[in-house]
Amino acid sequence: DPRVLVERLLRPGQVVIAGEAEAVEGAAQQCKSAGAKRTVMLDVSGPFHSPLMAAAKNDFADALDGLELQMPNVPIVQNVNAGIPTSLQELRENLLAQIAEPVLWSRCIAAMLDRGVDRFVEVGPGNILAGLIRRISKGTPTQGLGTPEGVESAVMTGE
Repeated sequence: DPRVLVERLLRPGQVVIAGEAEAVEGAAQQCKSAGAKRTVMLDVSGPFHSPLMAAAKNDFADALDGLELQMPNVPIVQNVNAGIPTSLQELRENLLAQIAEPVLWSRCIAAMLDRGVDRFVEVGPGNILAGLIRRISKGTPTQGLGTPEGVESAVMTGE
């Protein structure tokens, strides 16, 4: 189905599919029939990072047009191309593109490792991303700060 977008996420054999729910369910069944070990339907509220987000992309473009952006003080690896923007125009274009295009997760982590990142911290609920990072780079310290206690622990220990 052309409305379904497939993106390699972590390693060969592991993918995320975004699209209309019925199409994603059909793709999951086809994957099972083709020998996939398992499929998991993610509990998300929309077909994020797929062409079906075009309307949101347009709304976000309008919102961005009203903002005066500045280049970040630290390098930001953008998930649409695993690159670091070198201009405000590139930053804006990539922010818009990532709404309707796949997340290049493995490439982003590799780009950060190539630039010398030696520790990852996930800030937010859960620790899904920290677990995914551990699969990509087993030896790199990775910590999830998904609770107030986790944040407090990290602050208290200086980590």
